[in-house]
Amino acid sequence: MKFRIIRVCKSEAMSAVPQSPIRFDLERSSVSLRTNGYEVQENPVMVIAKKDNVEVTLYMNGRLLVTPATDKGAVKELAELFYSFLVQEG
Repeated sequence: MKFRIIRVCKSEAMSAVPQSPIRFDLERSSVSLRTNGYEVQENPVMVIAKKDNVEVTLYMNGRLLVTPATDKGAVKELAELFYSFLVQEG
């Protein structure tokens, strides 16, 4: 999946934003993330996954918000790994 990494408003956060429309099944993605060692909090519009002092918020449209994040390359690698765990709708 192609995505781009953008810095969020001078904070220690970055987003991975898919370049094509996509929808993820948050409930099934949460199960997959737990299976891969993430602590997961769910609500109807997003999933918050934590591991190794990094928090990743997943939105249904595939956007990821990573905090703390200061290294674009590290965020890209984390996003690629994270997207491999997610389950698309349909």
